[in-house]
Amino acid sequence: MSFRDESQQDTIRVLEDLIAAFSGPHWVHPAHAEQVLTHATDLLGVAQNFGSPRRLRMPTLMWPRSAVFEIPDPPPVPPSAL
Repeated sequence: MSFRDESQQDTIRVLEDLIAAFSGPHWVHPAHAEQVLTHATDLLGVAQNFGSPRRLRMPTLMWPRSAVFEIPDPPPVPPSAL
């Protein structure tokens, strides 16, 4: 198992524990519990679907960055020179 897979499994375990801790009766304000549960459930869904074919990723645009092909921007003109 790669480091990324182990880290992903740790994240899933922590989120499941967090959801379990905030799901039962406790002394936490209901609004805080609802907010934590909503965010944790969303993150858990993302973590569990990591790498699935249904998950679409935005392509990363790779542009060549070379001083040979780029024309550097001129330095800014100070307002007093205008």
